[in-house]
Amino acid sequence: MTQAANLGALGTNVNSSGDVSLTTGVTGTLPVANGGTGVGASSGQYIINYLFIAGGGGGGHRYGGGGAGGLLTGQVAVTPSTAYTVTIGAGGSNTTSSSTLPGNGGNSSFSAVSTTALGGGYGGTGVGGQYGNSGGCGGGSTGDGNTGGTVIAGGAGTVGQGNAGGNAWDQSGNNGGGGGGGAGGPGGAALAANTAGYGGPGYFSTISGAGVYYGSGGAGRGQSGQIGFTYRGGGGNPNNNTYVGNLSGLANTGGGGGCGTDSNSGSGGSGICIISYQSATQLATGGTVTNYTLNGVKYYVHTFTSSGTYTA
Repeated sequence: MTQAANLGALGTNVNSSGDVSLTTGVTGTLPVANGGTGVGASSGQYIINYLFIAGGGGGGHRYGGGGAGGLLTGQVAVTPSTAYTVTIGAGGSNTTSSSTLPGNGGNSSFSAVSTTALGGGYGGTGVGGQYGNSGGCGGGSTGDGNTGGTVIAGGAGTVGQGNAGGNAWDQSGNNGGGGGGGAGGPGGAALAANTAGYGGPGYFSTISGAGVYYGSGGAGRGQSGQIGFTYRGGGGNPNNNTYVGNLSGLANTGGGGGCGTDSNSGSGGSGICIISYQSATQLATGGTVTNYTLNGVKYYVHTFTSSGTYTA
């Protein structure tokens, strides 16, 4: 989302090339009525759009999907020539044993924003830990056959960053795993014996100039082999077709890892940070720099797939 101009101030928003700009000379707050979001900019600052997401959690061995990384997006004012630190979280580790827990995803941050995006919670893993772990998005839980049919709550997500993992079904010989939570919605629950929860949906954004889903949860699994579907970027069973392997979350989307069979689970996908701004010329350095034009307006995009520095 980009700022719209305060029409009464456009006459003073002229850059060195003589072009009207939404960054040159902007001070104070751009009113919501004019398309802004109430983000304030002091004299000399300019406003950027940002999206960053933490690493996704690893999928459980049996039968919970990993939660997606926590996602933060919005606008903030930055000061020219100031260096801002970008940290990109790694995806959570997978597991090869029901007695070994997978890992939470790593945190991501952008120092122009005070809040850290938290790594996704790992998926529940048989006798190693039934409950999906909490995180930016919570991991899906799993049954281990200790009851005749009990619901086990999924891991909690973080308010403002993601959603909870799906509940599991616990029943001897008929366990079902919940899907990992996603940035766009909670993970699906295993609603009965031998059922599988879907991975929670991701968050759709065009900040890079292309439409991409970020933060899809990993799919859960039922004891008899049923696999829940997952949305783009999440590990497990894309497109809700037949099971195609213990897929990991997609790199640089923060997707959760898919649940495991009796061999391996999927790892979480690494995070990403994307910064964009409207300008006729490049204003900053750092990351991979691209640009695109939409409706005659030019945007610059700085993409960080590893940790680095954004110098405004």
